[in-house]
Formats: sequence, C-alpha cells, structure tokens
Amino acid sequence: MPFLQLPLSQLPSDFFPLTCRTCVDYTNVLADLTVGYMGGQGEQWLLVRNERGEELVSLLGDELRTSALGSAGQRAGPVRGFLANVERAAGGLPLRRMPDWLRPIVGWLMPRVGPRGLEFARARVEMKAVETVIHLRREAPRKLRNMVPPHVWPLVEPYGLKPASHEVRAGSSQAVNSS
Repeated sequence: MPFLQLPLSQLPSDFFPLTCRTCVDYTNVLADLTVGYMGGQGEQWLLVRNERGEELVSLLGDELRTSALGSAGQRAGPVRGFLANVERAAGGLPLRRMPDWLRPIVGWLMPRVGPRGLEFARARVEMKAVETVIHLRREAPRKLRNMVPPHVWPLVEPYGLKPASHEVRAGSSQAVNSS
C-alpha cells in the first residue's frame, strides 16, 4: 500500500516506533549501495557510494537500466504541511483526515505535481529532520542533544525549528535561540 494511502489518522500512536520517527540517516549514508524510491522518477532509485557498491552494481550487468536524475516541483509547501500534521499528532491532536475516496486520487496526483526527483528526495530528508526534532522534543527531550547531529538543524531552520541551548552539544557551531 502506498504511504499516501495509509489511514494515518486511524493508526495507533506507536504504529511507527520512536526509532523510526527520529531517524537522522534516512539516506543510509553508511551503506555501500542504497536502493529505494526517494529520488527516483522511474522504477527505483540507486545510489552507489563507493567501490564496493560499484562491484555490487557490476554484478547486474546489462539488467540495470539507468536514466538521468530529474528534479521538479517545490518542496517547501509539502514540508510545511507535514510539519503541521506532525506537530498536531505529537501534541495528541487528531490528524486532518483525508477522505478515503480522495486517497487514491492524491496518491496518483502527488508524483505528478508535487516535488519530484531530487526535489522529492530533499523534501523527504527535510521531513525526516522535522519529524526527528518534534518527536524527540515531545517524547525524549533529554536525548535530543545527543541524538540530533549538527547537520539536522540547518535542514529544519527554514521551517521555524531552531535549537535551544540545551538541545545542542557544547562546542557545537549551531546557532542557538533564547528559548
């Protein structure tokens, strides 16, 4: 079932565990090879990070078809909408529920008019960063300073999320607000 068609407002609060809601390595940076949908506009997305990944890909031979990366749409609006829903859910408020009849339409429409390709990848990384900060602030605020690496704060800053002094490690170069 596509994510956009999940009945999110009807799922129990622990359906996605805190470890998933606070993932700061959505792109799997330590992997030799990552396969997924995140930045692709075709069947799959393949990111080869090193020589070992290249060796693995070479085993596919002529079975692998590639195409150039694309990028289209705007991510700011969808990320802001995601932020609003995550804040509501984290605060115990019900999510805005999409009517069941609209789910397949939105599932079909979003890949055509929403952020696509690299812009979609950037949107998902920013959404995961937003989700991480909001859920840790709500559920494990004492862990935030150790679980949110410095590179996450610039990703969430355009959406109004800035670290308080107790949320960053001492010596971090992050800008700190006075809250």
